[in-house]
Amino acid sequence: MLVSDKCAEVREAASAARALELFRKHKFDFVIVDEGLPDLDRARFLACIRQGDPQAAVALIGAKLDGGASDPADIRADALIGFPLDMDRLSMVFCKAVNGRKGRK
Repeated sequence: MLVSDKCAEVREAASAARALELFRKHKFDFVIVDEGLPDLDRARFLACIRQGDPQAAVALIGAKLDGGASDPADIRADALIGFPLDMDRLSMVFCKAVNGRKGRK
């Protein structure tokens, strides 16, 4: 598992609404968003995350880019990770996010 060796707390949500509820309550350093969430409005979801904590790192998995955008910054995410899931890349983004947060706290 990606974070089991990283001493991180993991929360799961079955919907975007529940994920935002958890984020508002816990203010996570790193958010992994599955594009397959049934109620996901990506633009709204990412805006809520950025409003709640502009420094939170966000990785979109299974990302399908709108309008040909290929840069994660274009859609306000830190990483876009398609399928098959690249666990090495996800781990790298996670470690960078966590290390960056430690430096700001």
